[in-house]
Amino acid sequence: LTLLALVDRPEEILALTFTRKAAGEMRSRVIGAMQKAACGHVPAAPHEAKTISLAKKALERDSALGWSLLENPNRLKVVTIDSFCASIVRQMPVLSGLGRYSIVDEPDEFYREAAERTAALVEEEGSRGDALRKALGHLGNSVKGLVDRLVMMLARRDQWLRHIQRGAAGPELRALLEGSLERLVESELDRISKSFPPGIAGIIAPYAQYAASNIENPGCPIASLAELDGLPPSEASALAQWQGLRELLLTNKNELRKQVNKDTGFPAGKGDAADRKREFQELLLSFDKFVDLIKALGRVSLLPEPKFTEDEWEALEAIISLLPIAEEMLSGSFGEQALVDFQGVSLAALKALGTEEAPTDLMLSLDLRLQHILVDEYQDTSGTQLSLLEALTRGWSEGDGRTLFVVGDPMQSIYLFREAEVGLFLDARSSGIGTVRLSPLTLIRNFRSEEGVVSWVNGTLSGAFQPKEDQFTGAVEYSPSEAVRESAGGRVEITLFNGRD
Repeated sequence: LTLLALVDRPEEILALTFTRKAAGEMRSRVIGAMQKAACGHVPAAPHEAKTISLAKKALERDSALGWSLLENPNRLKVVTIDSFCASIVRQMPVLSGLGRYSIVDEPDEFYREAAERTAALVEEEGSRGDALRKALGHLGNSVKGLVDRLVMMLARRDQWLRHIQRGAAGPELRALLEGSLERLVESELDRISKSFPPGIAGIIAPYAQYAASNIENPGCPIASLAELDGLPPSEASALAQWQGLRELLLTNKNELRKQVNKDTGFPAGKGDAADRKREFQELLLSFDKFVDLIKALGRVSLLPEPKFTEDEWEALEAIISLLPIAEEMLSGSFGEQALVDFQGVSLAALKALGTEEAPTDLMLSLDLRLQHILVDEYQDTSGTQLSLLEALTRGWSEGDGRTLFVVGDPMQSIYLFREAEVGLFLDARSSGIGTVRLSPLTLIRNFRSEEGVVSWVNGTLSGAFQPKEDQFTGAVEYSPSEAVRESAGGRVEITLFNGRD
């Protein structure tokens, strides 16, 4: 409503959301407010008074410029992201690569058909057949294993296709993937290190050094603790030390050790050896109360090595070389039945807009028309949708009058099955979107529930979230609410039902 009082045409505003229901509700609320303003409605609540005041200004602009929005509400560009992408594709059917089509909601059978067609090239001469045979060789000649992997990758092609289309290959692609592994490892090690109570690492260190000096098997992780003088750093290069610390303190089942022996660096003996063994076992017994530490340290066993071995990379590179072939097969499989999945429409829309260096006529036209973009439920944005927003805001600069507004709640990201990445929300808040910097606002007032419910939710559910947010892993911390409505004597009760009904 605020923007409608400023623009020359309502089409200069684009409002994007995720569901048709939400888009319909948004449009009806805007038109409803303008209808009330036109009828002279006198609001009772302060927030409604503000809405009606803004609606009056929008009506004045409507009247001055002859929009007739109340008679033509479809001039409001309030649409789902999918339908906006579809409109772009319809305007550029040749360049986007999509002609007439329907969207398939459950595309798994097409992914499998494309993967099987790819696998069928194994007898073919040339580079495609060579890539197939190489990949199968690394998978024990399991066609099913290869097909399953390709199906999984096709379902997530918006995450890797842009890298392959940019020509990332060989050393560059390996560095990119290993860099992601390193970030994953370091992010997790940082969380694990924070679970150690103050001073504990310094107590463990002398025993760790002693144990390392007694390890005869150089392949034992404990051998890496010879120079440990505190907690290992939260760096990928220190993963071996973390693995050694886990091995020293926990069993293979990630439970706290009760006993140590020569395999863990505490051989049987008399004098100093006996004293060291007894002291460390007593120390282990005292760690029983550090439940969070034990649980966190157990996660070290799940962390991957941050570097590929040559065999691993050769296998991975072989499978990667098949991805564009599988994607081509998928396009053919969809095209035969004039169908496409949601990812296909989004990717085609991006293609229709061109690149920053070579924008299409449609992109240039949209750049002239769009002045303001509003995005709802941004916590459910995918990488492809982010690329779309980046394309639509190319060339925007501070003070040029154009605005980008996104709203979302990372605590309620629910569209992981549509490749939503809540980390994109966290990144937008700190770094902006494309060239557009954003000013973050945190809304904390709860108008919906009374104080008793809000307090119970704050106290009970905060533990379901991570203690610290992490953009890379998408970890979200709890954001408490403040109740506007006072308690009316009600309270929260939990009833447990045991049975089928």
